[in-house]
Amino acid sequence: MAIQDFSTYNIVDPNGRFAVTPSRITWTRLRRNESAYIYKDFGVDFFNGYFMLEFEISYENDWNIGTLETVWAPMLANIVGNIQTVVGATGDAQGVCHQDGGALPPAGSPNPKVLEIDGGVEWLPPYGSVPAFNTIYYFRLTRDETIGAFGLLLLEVFTDAARTILAVGSGSITLHTSMKDFRYLFPVMSRSIAQNFWSSGFIQNLTYYGHPHITSRAASNIISVEQP
Repeated sequence: MAIQDFSTYNIVDPNGRFAVTPSRITWTRLRRNESAYIYKDFGVDFFNGYFMLEFEISYENDWNIGTLETVWAPMLANIVGNIQTVVGATGDAQGVCHQDGGALPPAGSPNPKVLEIDGGVEWLPPYGSVPAFNTIYYFRLTRDETIGAFGLLLLEVFTDAARTILAVGSGSITLHTSMKDFRYLFPVMSRSIAQNFWSSGFIQNLTYYGHPHITSRAASNIISVEQP
């Protein structure tokens, strides 16, 4: 499938956090306590079985989050809303969240983490890779339902456009309770919960593949999952 055209997506942005071009979405001081998201309806159960998403993210040096996730990019779900909407409705979602590394910039830096929401319960690994600010990283999110009872969700983060050099700390989740199909693709979502923390960055060149695709991952880069 071609690179996603974000100009065809639905935008919910009451506070003007997003700047959208056909290939890039920039978020600026997107806050954990607001409801803002961009999505597209692909139809019931469109994202089923094996799939892969490739995309690029740059984290801008404008964060104030202190060890909490503040942006989810990208995510798949069956409910339109923010992350708290999905959790509150005991819904399901799979994708990537981004969290501070334990201190405010410049001492800390964002950590991308693979995420499953299963019946409203969030599953995610401990801290993943610690990339630099103002640098494009090349992501690959793969779901393979031939692994385990309900499949494996694997996040790989690369430093090169060819996706051959893995960053430290790519991770995976063995999926829980059942196999899930999804309808909506969210390139960017917020949380909408009490804390007034923010982040800034952009996602671009989001591409969906619905068939097996060769990857180059190392077992040493897989980290175990824990429930927060």
